[in-house]
Amino acid sequence: ANIESLQLKAFLDVGEIVVKQVRQFEEIAGEAVIRAHRMTKNSLPSHEYVLMTEAVVAAGEDVIPRASPLTEILDGATVVMHWCKVEA
Repeated sequence: ANIESLQLKAFLDVGEIVVKQVRQFEEIAGEAVIRAHRMTKNSLPSHEYVLMTEAVVAAGEDVIPRASPLTEILDGATVVMHWCKVEA
């Protein structure tokens, strides 16, 4: 009923993960998971976007639309990511 008020934020990265069983649930872990979580804490001015790492842009350069660079400090290291604003 409120589909017009939904907002999209997507975080894309490339890396290895480990899937482990924790009781009746599956949990993912690894550096890529940590990095994706840290990407959620960014300074983008938009509320709807796709944020991706350099590795994603390099892997999909033929199909990814033009993205704007964003330099953030993640865990003390400067990281360049790229983002596209989601249009209605």
